[in-house]
Amino acid sequence: MTVKTNVQDSSMVETDWTKNKLAFDQARYSEVFPELERWYGITVVIRDSSILTRKISGIYENESLTEVMESFRLATGLKYSLDGNRLKIYK
Repeated sequence: MTVKTNVQDSSMVETDWTKNKLAFDQARYSEVFPELERWYGITVVIRDSSILTRKISGIYENESLTEVMESFRLATGLKYSLDGNRLKIYK
């Protein structure tokens, strides 16, 4: 897994999707979850809206949804469960 928690070049973040990379630079979860929905074809269900203001940085290349979510959990303490194509997010 390639995860960088300190993203320096914001132009790199804006174009990484063209290289099949997910990239976030101090992005709020309110921006990240819709991107995960598009990227992985899932539905995200938020159990506590206060989560949406938290921020995350990282670059993910060819990572599974579980790998991405595990990195979020380790970085910010986010709790989640995955049931089919429904990703539930908890505080």
